[in-house]
Amino acid sequence: MKLYYTPQSPYARIARVLAVELGLDDRIALVEASLRNPEADFLQISPVGRVPVVETDDGTVIGESSVVCSYLNSLKPGANVVPGFGPDDLPQQRLRSLAMGLMEGIVTWFREARRNDNASEAVLQLESLRAERTLDLFEQEAAAGSLNGPLSITQITLACTLGWCDVRHTGCDWRTGRPKLVTWFEEFEQRPSMQKTMPPSI
Repeated sequence: MKLYYTPQSPYARIARVLAVELGLDDRIALVEASLRNPEADFLQISPVGRVPVVETDDGTVIGESSVVCSYLNSLKPGANVVPGFGPDDLPQQRLRSLAMGLMEGIVTWFREARRNDNASEAVLQLESLRAERTLDLFEQEAAAGSLNGPLSITQITLACTLGWCDVRHTGCDWRTGRPKLVTWFEEFEQRPSMQKTMPPSI
């Protein structure tokens, strides 16, 4: 089985962290994908041109991070890192959706900021305010202990987002005024899966 990724993608990092946590990394060949080159072989495998993508041993191609993570979770009997949609799962699905929304907004903010003089101030303000609100919510969740407990895809997604900010989008000052979230992240970041998948700096 192959997992296509780029080292800087926070979406692909979620899948990579999950694979390590599930003990699947010895079954998966990591393949660094080229997303910008229109002649890249990867685009023949996945015309969408985004990572992560899994190619199974029988050649089936699965893309989009949430689908990839659900598939990886299914490969480990008894694993429940990725929750279902039973009544007991909904609180975790709520936090998971917020963590993914935070990641998507921050990535949009980062990409817009990189346009420099052509950046839209309206987009920058929208995404920075979106991030501030959601980060404040996660500070409250951290203070309430909602981010503790058994490993979850919410924890992985949130940690990959915050770690990406630290090395890629330093314009997002997520740490100031959020001591509980900082403490939670700094502890979670020490997991071997997080250390193994650390993204490169800009």
